[in-house]
Amino acid sequence: MIFTTGLVVAAAVVGSSAQSLASLSATCQAAGATVLTGPAAECLGVAGLVNVAMTNSNESLIAPINNWLTSTCAQPACTNATIETAISNITTGCSSDLNSAGITTGTWQDVTDYVKEWYPVGRQVACLKKRSRTGLASH
Repeated sequence: MIFTTGLVVAAAVVGSSAQSLASLSATCQAAGATVLTGPAAECLGVAGLVNVAMTNSNESLIAPINNWLTSTCAQPACTNATIETAISNITTGCSSDLNSAGITTGTWQDVTDYVKEWYPVGRQVACLKKRSRTGLASH
């Protein structure tokens, strides 16, 4: 549940950030670019997550999520170091943006701790496959 909640929050943040990219500070934009091109981009499937977040509200999320999971699950899992580096890049580069939004350092530390704790299990669950004609299926 925490993994799913984290993914939904991440997708919402990515989507809203993509829609108002110009309102982010230059250092935050650079931090985002670092995550999008760094090691976490592959193991978290960041490009696919952006596609999920950018799906129009009147369109189904099934295909974008299936595509994201298929490509992400084909990659090796992230290490805790990779996850921590990605979060650190964002929290450092976006500190003023996060503070303006009322997100404290303590909140981000909690998020980091939860992600490191729940990512391995969440990934295993998300990447379970039940063969079907349409690809990944959840049960």
